[in-house]
Amino acid sequence: MSKKQILLINGMAGYEKVATAAMLPNILYYGKFTVLKATDSVKEDFSVLKRKASALLLSLEQYLNLV
Repeated sequence: MSKKQILLINGMAGYEKVATAAMLPNILYYGKFTVLKATDSVKEDFSVLKRKASALLLSLEQYLNLV
C-alpha cells in the first residue's frame, strides 16, 4: 500500500496572528516529483481580492480575536 503525502498550510503570514506553518514530506527519496511555482497566480488572485474588498468570512468571535 502506498503512503499518502499531505501538504498542510495554515494561516497567511502578515494577514493573521498565525504565521504560515507547513508540514512538508521529504521529497528527495520519492523518485519523480514536480514543483509548482504559483507566485504569478497568487499575485493575480490577490489583485482580484483587493477589488472585491474581501473574500474572508469570519464569525464575530474570530473577528474580535483579530482586532
